[in-house]
Amino acid sequence: MEHWQNNCGGEVKAQYGKQLLKRLSKELTDELGKGFSRSNLQNMRLLYLNYPICQSVSGKLTFTHYCELLGVSDKNARDFYEKEAVNSNWSVRELKRQIDTSLFERLLLSEGNTNKEKVLALAREGISYSKPGDLLKDPYVFELLCM
Repeated sequence: MEHWQNNCGGEVKAQYGKQLLKRLSKELTDELGKGFSRSNLQNMRLLYLNYPICQSVSGKLTFTHYCELLGVSDKNARDFYEKEAVNSNWSVRELKRQIDTSLFERLLLSEGNTNKEKVLALAREGISYSKPGDLLKDPYVFELLCM
């Protein structure tokens, strides 16, 4: 009997959640206008769960940037991409490209443990500028396709 209750309760909650989001989406759209689709409401919830302290969200990134970042499951990688997007002024398209080409993972794999520590520190703290020349650098990424 307990097994049936757990199964049934989970299914009922799942159905209720789907209906709740649909209804909430319709009500918010009717009252406030566009931007409250079911998927947007899910992303808003994920944003809140991952960034519960409002001050930890950068004002330099858009909601669309954060939707892309929420697709990155590894917190260190997400932090790295977030800080790099802010520091390098990445568009959403560029952020998506960097995530899709696994920039964080490629940097971790290059040059052994010393580099790994540098990349993880970069994910935690972001870029630090120690001399004026650091501000003027314009990085180029050359990606070669091997066929």
